[in-house]
Amino acid sequence: MFAFYTFRRQACVWLTFVAACLAGGYAPGHDLPLGHVERDMQVVAFPDRIEFQYTIEMGAATMRQMYTQLREESLKNASKKRPALDQLPEETDAAWHAFREAMAPRLAANIRVMRNGKSAKLKTIESETVFKHTTSLSFVFETLRDQLDDSEYRLEVHDRNFVANDGYHRVAIKGRRGLGVTDSTTKVTVSQIDRTAWSKLSTAKKRARVLVHATVGPKKAP
Repeated sequence: MFAFYTFRRQACVWLTFVAACLAGGYAPGHDLPLGHVERDMQVVAFPDRIEFQYTIEMGAATMRQMYTQLREESLKNASKKRPALDQLPEETDAAWHAFREAMAPRLAANIRVMRNGKSAKLKTIESETVFKHTTSLSFVFETLRDQLDDSEYRLEVHDRNFVANDGYHRVAIKGRRGLGVTDSTTKVTVSQIDRTAWSKLSTAKKRARVLVHATVGPKKAP
């Protein structure tokens, strides 16, 4: 009887704790080490645009540290067109939202895209925060909408984000809706690339991970 009562009491305490955490915006799971960032970028070539599906994962401490750096930078360079960032909210969900909004244009600016040797700027289409085992931020960028034709082109993508942070970094290129990819220096999907930590890669392999090339054009009949 005593054992059952103790178990029931412990269960109630645990459920109360979980409910309180969820009400406060707590994300269950484990945090990644400070400064550790996992990043994937799936490049998708469509007939009418090139899309970049970018996902990053990091711990809350890393997020807050990065936001502080971004805010200090924004305070130094503030102007009417580019006001300084606000203080990061204390509430968890709001803090991740503020960080995501601050990061989107910076991520896009640090992804260099070249089509046949000519640069193209990225535009943010959407973003969201996903709370699972770790917190991940997903972004969708695009470029060259309605500026492409049926001709084959050479695509170069250089991701210059988080190069000082440990964690895996994967970039892949694939074609959709009748387009194929040939002569590529990377895989078709990020899931085909191993998750080797950035610190474990040689300088040459690091460059190969973040600077990728491929030829994009209509799929050829077998």
